[in-house]
Amino acid sequence: MFVRHCKKYGMSAWAAKHFNRGQLVRVLAGEIQSRGSKHSIQIAMTKHCLDPVGQHINHSFKPSCCIEGKSIMALHDIKPGDQITFDYTKNETTIAAPFIDCDTGKWVK
Repeated sequence: MFVRHCKKYGMSAWAAKHFNRGQLVRVLAGEIQSRGSKHSIQIAMTKHCLDPVGQHINHSFKPSCCIEGKSIMALHDIKPGDQITFDYTKNETTIAAPFIDCDTGKWVK
């Protein structure tokens, strides 16, 4: 995975290589916090990881990945250059900074 800026999504995570459905995309690593923040990813009920690349994975209601503990897993085949996303509403107990999804116009909270 790599991070780059794009006009529509801002700083975002993208696939650097092909991933098959069910394949491990990344293992989250970084500071573990007891409370969620705008940039952390919930990995357990009271554990949130502040991963330097993971913090740039955007939300999608049609995600390319899911979070399983510290593992980011491909939900379908991902090609190089595809954006890496996950559904925050399926993973986060509380959305630390609610926002409007830019693709659907729906609130993510």
